[in-house]
Amino acid sequence: MTVLEQPRIIGGVTGSLIGVATAVVRTADVAALIAPVPAHPRAGEHRLHVRLARELARVGVPSLRFDPADGGDSAPTAAQAARYDGDLVAAATDLLSIHPDARLVLVGFGDAALPIARSLHAVRTASLPLQALCFVDPRLASVRPIEPRGLWRRLTGRASPTIEALEDGSSSLDEDERIWLGVPDALHGASLHIAAGHELHVRELIRTLVAEDMRWRRVLRNEAFQRIEGADAGYSHDAHWRALVEWIVQQITHRKRRGR
Repeated sequence: MTVLEQPRIIGGVTGSLIGVATAVVRTADVAALIAPVPAHPRAGEHRLHVRLARELARVGVPSLRFDPADGGDSAPTAAQAARYDGDLVAAATDLLSIHPDARLVLVGFGDAALPIARSLHAVRTASLPLQALCFVDPRLASVRPIEPRGLWRRLTGRASPTIEALEDGSSSLDEDERIWLGVPDALHGASLHIAAGHELHVRELIRTLVAEDMRWRRVLRNEAFQRIEGADAGYSHDAHWRALVEWIVQQITHRKRRGR
């Protein structure tokens, strides 16, 4: 199947952004914005963004991948880090202008996880119809392991000390930790999906969060947290790549992929 791709010039808040949209013959009710790492090109590490966009097109899911400021073909700007959320909103708005009846899915690989999480407030403020947030191997080295509850806290129903620190505004947590731990509250009805292959820190972090916090347990029910055993950073083994793609398709469209 031939995948049709269309270049896009997006009016971002930091200047013109360059993107590539995938066109589809049969459109699903969602459209995926494959969000980049700040200052990195739209292809993604190991060309994961390109590969995923083309796989999604084959099952009828349109997508857009774009160069943020200072990345790829977009113009450089001194304000890229501070304005990432505005450019993300601009790219999502451009995607939805092509597919006005679709709901938005945000997809992020690796280091894009925290910037996307920080942008959720801007996405909500822009009234974008966010349906799902999908992270693949989010890199969260700055987020420390969650402190589990001891027996006394479990018996008395008290939260983990880490979760208590989040709720009471304690300075013991840094900004990255607050952003990540607060993701369930920032979703506002959207669903959350996380796949972990080679990122062992993420596996343990999510496992502990689900065990210790009701909000994380609620948003990562059933197959919303997927482990892909043995996958490397580029999903170079075909079986691992197939497993990842089929999981993403199922999670964001609520249907299993039929074709190979």
